[in-house]
Amino acid sequence: MKLAAKTKLGKESLRQAEYAVAKFCALHRSLDWIGTDNNEPAVIDGGFWLRKDKTLYSIVEIKSRPRLSEELLFGRYGGTWMMAAHKVRRALVLCKSLVVPFVGFLFLPLEGTLLITTIADKRARFVSDVRFDMQVTQSTINGGEKVEEQAFLPMDNHTKHNIGVPPWMRQKK
Repeated sequence: MKLAAKTKLGKESLRQAEYAVAKFCALHRSLDWIGTDNNEPAVIDGGFWLRKDKTLYSIVEIKSRPRLSEELLFGRYGGTWMMAAHKVRRALVLCKSLVVPFVGFLFLPLEGTLLITTIADKRARFVSDVRFDMQVTQSTINGGEKVEEQAFLPMDNHTKHNIGVPPWMRQKK
């Protein structure tokens, strides 16, 4: 099966994530980004943050959601971000092993908004009440459906960065 990152929609999602990371790094110059290999399935989609002194700072999962708005996220979805449970559990092993927090970046490109939340501390303890439940969800960015256990991550302690709509996504006038 072809990796979702290799498809047209997957490549666009990666482009949006790279935009969000670049904008965030421009705001936080003490941090550098180290991404995971997009040619292979990785434990986390995003990558690693590395301080200028070469100290690992956190591990990151990045998701770009063009069809999601803040209004929808904090209204209909109750301020909860849904992420595959297996991704969360694998990331917890990593953050505990590496003694760094697990952070989520949720990019809403059509609003130019980057929401950042700490999911777990460096001891792999959730920082808020994460709920796990079975859910019908999209199989990949390219569609399809599957029933899979999901983690429901509260976004009540997020930070918000207005980083702008990616230039290629701006409405032409």
